[in-house]
Amino acid sequence: MFCVIGYPYISHAAAAVYMGASRRFTLDSVEDYANVDVGGSMRHRFDVYGVIVIIERTPNSSWLAYYQGADGKRGKADFPIPARLAVEELGNYLEELFHESATPERPAVVRLED
Repeated sequence: MFCVIGYPYISHAAAAVYMGASRRFTLDSVEDYANVDVGGSMRHRFDVYGVIVIIERTPNSSWLAYYQGADGKRGKADFPIPARLAVEELGNYLEELFHESATPERPAVVRLED
């Protein structure tokens, strides 16, 4: 069974494309969500090849992603993040998801301090 919590209308095929970037980030069952470590800060900021992305942990232990505009306003991002992903894995996940956006000037995803 494959499930993307927080994205009930995403098709299994689309979810497989988003989540299939690496075997580490795929889910085999809904039970994978039961062992999520919710510790640490609730908000994390990243420079994803020139685009500021804010990722927040929700009270139901899922992740929500937002794009931050130049004016400071946020817009909901159009990609899912597996709930079982640990805080330490967020940067690697974003790199694998958006690696085609890398340039010589911006070769990596960078975690930003709040």
